[in-house]
Amino acid sequence: MNGYGETELASSVFQLPKLKTLETLGLKVSGDEVPIIPQDGLKIEKLYLKDFEITGNRLWNVISACRQLRVLDLDLNSSPNFFGSKRQMSNAILRQAGSIKEIYLKFHKWGVRWDDTQFLSGYEIPLDRCSARLSQLHTLTADVKDLLPSPEGPITPDFLVTRLPVSIRELTINWYTVEMGSSLETIAIGTGEVDIWLGIVEVLKVLLPEARPGYKFSNLRYLDASEILLGSDELQKVVKIGESNGVKVSLGFENILNKQVDDFIAESDDDMSFDPRDIGIRDTD
Repeated sequence: MNGYGETELASSVFQLPKLKTLETLGLKVSGDEVPIIPQDGLKIEKLYLKDFEITGNRLWNVISACRQLRVLDLDLNSSPNFFGSKRQMSNAILRQAGSIKEIYLKFHKWGVRWDDTQFLSGYEIPLDRCSARLSQLHTLTADVKDLLPSPEGPITPDFLVTRLPVSIRELTINWYTVEMGSSLETIAIGTGEVDIWLGIVEVLKVLLPEARPGYKFSNLRYLDASEILLGSDELQKVVKIGESNGVKVSLGFENILNKQVDDFIAESDDDMSFDPRDIGIRDTD
């Protein structure tokens, strides 16, 4: 469903008994309506919400009701009306701990508020401790800031080792300060966040050796930290550590290159005439 503009999503759509996949782009829940949840929950298994305008607890109520949820993709980076708490997010996701396999999170840095830990009840799990309890989770995309215990929380070497489930196979870690075409290392230096950047690099170096056979994260086979490392001398160091432990570390630009190749082939009248040089690939030697 594509609804950029003023398109509204009627809350009754959540009651469709055979709805397994819901993918929205730029939609918003009608007015102040609260989605009506069937008594036996929602049947949605895959939930993709991009720039979905929904506020308060309503988003978490929907996620909590998806009792068979396998894929959760929240890209609310451009949602001006989104505002929620990390506690609500954690509680909603944990309700799906027995089924959820893939999580992709992208929030505007002011879109989710931090919870004062003194107001958390004893049974509530903060978001930074949520992922480790998802025993079926094999794919995770998240921002470093969403895994921190507090805005000023330190990034210790065991930062990821203590926050990931042993089932994890594919991990993508981002950092909100990234700017297109810029080295994040340079940005970190310019913004006074170099200690955070160095901390993240060290965290990756601690995580990757744990992917060896017989170790805690022996299922881990793919790591994408290209937004953090691209343009840095540290990138190749992390790549080598990954290779020695059986983990493919994304270089970032390879994804752009693959897309260029695919687009060229799709547009070519004669695939046999394809020459990589036509899309700007050159021998660097």
